[in-house]
Amino acid sequence: MCLACSSETGQLYVQGKIDVEPILGKLNVSLRFNRFWVRGFERVIGEVEIVAMVFNIMKLVVRGPAKNTDVSK
Repeated sequence: MCLACSSETGQLYVQGKIDVEPILGKLNVSLRFNRFWVRGFERVIGEVEIVAMVFNIMKLVVRGPAKNTDVSK
């Protein structure tokens, strides 16, 4: 039995389509981010962090300020 044929691998593959691919699709459409511009693990991690920050800032701009921001309660 091959590793790629096991039911556990198949389940991980299906779960990856549910968990990861919608986010990558949103990054591709809204930021036109479809490739890394740097090489090396450290630099790629840095680029992912920047893209994630930009994506979160865009979500905040679209949604506006949060309700109930009073922290004195």
